[in-house]
Amino acid sequence: MDFGKEFGAFYKVIRIDKEKRISLLSNKKALRTKIKNNFEKKDRTKPKFFIQGSMDTEVATGINPLNEDYDIDDGVYLQDINRQSITPETAHKWVYDAVDGHTKETKDKSKCVRVIYANNEKHVDLPIYVEEDGIYYLAIKGKGWIENNPKKISKWFQDERKAKGHDFRKAVRYLKAWKDKRENDNSNLELFGGFQLSILASDYFPDSYDNLEEMYFKLVDKINDNSWAYPSLDNPINSLQDTIEYYSEARIKTFKEEFSKMYEQAKDAYEETDSSKKHTKWTKIFGDRFPEPTDDENEAKSFETPLVIKGTTDISKTSGRQA
Repeated sequence: MDFGKEFGAFYKVIRIDKEKRISLLSNKKALRTKIKNNFEKKDRTKPKFFIQGSMDTEVATGINPLNEDYDIDDGVYLQDINRQSITPETAHKWVYDAVDGHTKETKDKSKCVRVIYANNEKHVDLPIYVEEDGIYYLAIKGKGWIENNPKKISKWFQDERKAKGHDFRKAVRYLKAWKDKRENDNSNLELFGGFQLSILASDYFPDSYDNLEEMYFKLVDKINDNSWAYPSLDNPINSLQDTIEYYSEARIKTFKEEFSKMYEQAKDAYEETDSSKKHTKWTKIFGDRFPEPTDDENEAKSFETPLVIKGTTDISKTSGRQA
């Protein structure tokens, strides 16, 4: 038997729905206003903003985290500023000073200023950018201004979703759910970020499959076979940029080891024929949120994901898809 229906039900559990997203972003205006007002008082041009990453509506790969600490990225785009006139450290200080005290805690991290809300409901990361001649640069403390364009990444993701189908987004969320489970089990673990997982899902998305369980297994099988042929993980919008360039060797090694373990668990679960044992094996990867199987196999078939051929939009089966 396959677990296509169970994977479909699990997706509904982990995805951030529209209502939750609206709730999480409900007070972004207050934070932005605080930054603008502070800049204005200091006679600086008010910055512009852009919700990016998994909360970008065109990307929308955010998941409901097990620790309920939602991650929001709101890019701060400095105006009338260039890389020669300000260091990343100064840019961080400007934004940090503007938001410090807005919530219970503020942290100045290497790639962003983080605003942490009460009860750890969420945190807002504020990466800081400047633009020169149509090229955007991210302020990374200790590294300098590094070329980075979230808007182009958003467009790349849209194009990938159109080419591969809505299940591409599911693939990314499933990988994030595994990452979330492992990091929640072991707080010392730091696996690859969501962008890197999206690149892996794009590079190794299966050409065909009959259901979501098969899609996920084929994906992790291809990643496990091919992803470590080269040490880099190139940015899809800038092939000269390695997205794990600043990761430590220890972090890269840990990810490889953890992914290899997960692949072996996924292979065992995928090949299991007993439904109860199969469920137990998938929970080792995704946790107790993974739904228990039903006995109605005819009902399960009605939720099968259509066969997707990479690069086409041909659909040969009825589906209960939800993006």
